[in-house]
Amino acid sequence: MPASDRGARTRRAHLVAAGVLTLGLVGDAMLYAVLPASAATYGLGAAGVALALSLNRFVRLLLNPLAARALARIGLRTGTLLGAILATASTAAYALAPGLVALLVARVVWGASFATLRLTMLAYATLDARRAPRRLGNATALQELAPAVLLVLGTAALGWLGVRGLFAALAALTLVSVPLALALPVAAAPVRAGPSTTVATADMTDQRAPPWGPGGVATAVAFGVDGMLMAGVVLALIALGWSPLAAAQTGGALLATRKVVQIVVSALAGRAGERLGVDRAVRSGTLVTALSLAVMAAAPWQPQLLLVGAVAAMIAASLVVTLIPAVVAGGGTRSRLAQLAWLANARDLGAALGAAAAPLVLMGAAHAGAVSLTFGLAAALVLVALFAWRRSPRREACTEG
Repeated sequence: MPASDRGARTRRAHLVAAGVLTLGLVGDAMLYAVLPASAATYGLGAAGVALALSLNRFVRLLLNPLAARALARIGLRTGTLLGAILATASTAAYALAPGLVALLVARVVWGASFATLRLTMLAYATLDARRAPRRLGNATALQELAPAVLLVLGTAALGWLGVRGLFAALAALTLVSVPLALALPVAAAPVRAGPSTTVATADMTDQRAPPWGPGGVATAVAFGVDGMLMAGVVLALIALGWSPLAAAQTGGALLATRKVVQIVVSALAGRAGERLGVDRAVRSGTLVTALSLAVMAAAPWQPQLLLVGAVAAMIAASLVVTLIPAVVAGGGTRSRLAQLAWLANARDLGAALGAAAAPLVLMGAAHAGAVSLTFGLAAALVLVALFAWRRSPRREACTEG
């Protein structure tokens, strides 16, 4: 192959890797939309749904550093190919799983796939440091594209395909990611194990990372929006009297909206940070997130408030998630990288706990009052985290060395 062709393939590698990831994500995204309303298909109760939806985030805390070490040995292209195969297998397993055990195995397989595919996409996007910011933005936007589209189309087809038929169709689509991964350049520089691996396994109890402050806000916002809202909105609609099919379709549309919101808000968040200051923008977004969740808690009296509050919470939380790493990284401390890793782990933990709690509360109570309890609790937690951050003393910046 001519050198110019190899160079072009390398320049496009981040988009190809993002294409593999976006196809891999469709099964996971659809599971959040349809499993709460289709639990009987797999013979699941409230605890089973909670475990199936949250397990992926828990295993990611363990698998991320393992994926980094594996990629250092096998290279990015082989790692992406392996991740594509695992993504296809996990989505197919959603169609075939007879019960909870098989479904949980599929979730662990998907956790390994996502940990690998996310890391390879980021590695390809940052091969050229000068073009890394633009490539990261383009890759992130592409990553969200397939889930955003297929959450709408897939839930619309749920009535005539059925749950298992829908996941079988999505598995066939995900299979396209395998030849796409083979289109990646062979000679791209592999990830080297070292500082990045150390950061990925940073101890969450490290005293250099704040035990509350920005980390507490990240955990609380993830608990309320990535966890409670994403895993609980379908069940909340059912508790308010919607049919399971209508609730699943509306929930799918909301999940698709979240993807679109993430794309748009991440592009605008930088300007908001420059205009307001990053610290003030994050605090304002956190407050709006709490108020939006409180609006959702009032849905038993005005059902439309559930959807209005959900969209508002998605917008505000996307602003917080985009900018809060800059709050941590702006302190000038020697432990900056460890704090960023701790922040990411704190967010994953909050989202996992929220995804586990929402089905337990909403399926356990199964009435409109549970909606107020679920989102009222989430709003209160975000407010407590914000108040604790405001009360915590500012740490003095210190020089690195």
